[in-house]
Amino acid sequence: MNILAQQFIRILVLTAIIIGLILGLGALGLNNIIHEDIWSIVIFSSLVGVGVAFVNMYFVKKGSQLGLVNVFLATTAFRMMLSIIFITIVFYLGLENAQVWIANFFVIYLFYLVFEIYTIMANLRAISNEGEPQ
Repeated sequence: MNILAQQFIRILVLTAIIIGLILGLGALGLNNIIHEDIWSIVIFSSLVGVGVAFVNMYFVKKGSQLGLVNVFLATTAFRMMLSIIFITIVFYLGLENAQVWIANFFVIYLFYLVFEIYTIMANLRAISNEGEPQ
């Protein structure tokens, strides 16, 4: 399986874990910390996560060591800009219980960001190990 397919599967697993956590919190009766529109946040974050992962994996696969940090920073900034646009649109359309929604958004945002950092580091480690003599 190629690296892009593996990354896509990893993002699907992360999304499934997040969905499981949301459903688990709901089953425990903690609905007051879960906004009713959390599913739009999950869908947005997973789609952006897939897009960012594909861009990052493309450049990792290309092997451009010098530009990988710049690509990672650019995709992180792009993710942040898309998130700001998404938040602005949601607030413009009207939102009840905004504090819970914002808290939910940033928890999910941070899950995907940490996951992205982890996968980039793992891929860079694999690339640096390829270049070492055995």
